[in-house]
Amino acid sequence: MNSDIHRLEDPSAALELFDGWDETIVWSALDGTMGEIYVGRAMTAACVLLGDFALLASPAEDADAVQALLADVQANIDHPMLLAAPDEAQFALCRSLLCDMGGGVRYATRKESGVFDPARLRRFAADVPAGYTLSGMTPEIWAQIREKGGWMRDFISNFADYASFSAQALGVFALRNGEIVCGASSYSVFDGGIEIEIGTHEAHRRRHLARACAARLILDCLERGLYPSWDAANLESLGLAQQLGYRFSHTYPYLALAPQAVVDACFDKKYGEAALQAAALLEGEPEPVPCMANLAALLFETLDRVNWAGFYTVQPDGSLLLGPFQGKPACVRIARGRGVCGASCEAAETQLVPDVHAFPGHIACDSASRSELVVPVIRDGAVRAVLDIDSPIRNRFTERERALAEKIADLLAAKF
Repeated sequence: MNSDIHRLEDPSAALELFDGWDETIVWSALDGTMGEIYVGRAMTAACVLLGDFALLASPAEDADAVQALLADVQANIDHPMLLAAPDEAQFALCRSLLCDMGGGVRYATRKESGVFDPARLRRFAADVPAGYTLSGMTPEIWAQIREKGGWMRDFISNFADYASFSAQALGVFALRNGEIVCGASSYSVFDGGIEIEIGTHEAHRRRHLARACAARLILDCLERGLYPSWDAANLESLGLAQQLGYRFSHTYPYLALAPQAVVDACFDKKYGEAALQAAALLEGEPEPVPCMANLAALLFETLDRVNWAGFYTVQPDGSLLLGPFQGKPACVRIARGRGVCGASCEAAETQLVPDVHAFPGHIACDSASRSELVVPVIRDGAVRAVLDIDSPIRNRFTERERALAEKIADLLAAKF
């Protein structure tokens, strides 16, 4: 983590940030049972990391703090995670700050006691087909999961060893000839309960094994005074939960949070394809205006989290005149040397500005813009136009976007 982000030694310091979020993974971290909480220096945003989940809260919707946290998480994780937030506004903020790597919807059940029917659960637990047996966690089962992983890895993935699992968690597994074919286990634990993980080998599905394992695990939890929380990844899981006595609460969206190396590889591929497409669009067309129009459209379509992409052409007096663009209406003329575009034109150099509000003389054509990338289009040593790209978030542009924009500017230069 960078110097502005740190792990909370006292998880209770984040209680206010996560206030009212009815999520057991948050509870696990807040009560110090498992998971970690990272915060920014100003304590306006926090992120819980546990297993495959990243749960981020910023009641004040501090975009800069959230952006810093997300960037740090992506730089330090080694596997994709599911990112969720406590409400629509905070989720929308996260989505606006991240490149689109996909996402989905999960199904929360109500966390309420006294809704389970023990007699019904015992019938389900006894409904095991011939040739299968149920077992709790044993050293042999732990070793088999550790060795084979795959579909069953999350039965134990958040526990360091057999001893820590046995001390904190519970699991029930269906065996056939000694091999695990289904299980209901503790994905995570919190003070007073567990979060259930369900899985069945594809060759043994539709035999009520998941229902039997889950019923037995719920009974074991009830006997120990633990709450067996259930968060469904899909409608099939929700349907099973409802058979067992849970009641549906609400859906909630999540984003796929990928490691930065994965994001970089995706961008390299995407931008490489865009550069090839740009060359194809310009081939055979000698006039600069239609070329600029197509390039502006291509960039606006290719680059995520941008609110303007287009061109200004250099006039005889050194001013800049609005050319083809994509986005909101913009300043028609920019005086010589004014703003980021004028600075790029005067210096005949690319300007990559992380925060336009910190750039002297910035021209706010769109008040939503926070960062900007401007590349000069140079022919025979003279600047003929500038390519201007704006984003509504800080620090949007990297050397990767700079390289793509400069490649496109070089292609366009031949048309002037």
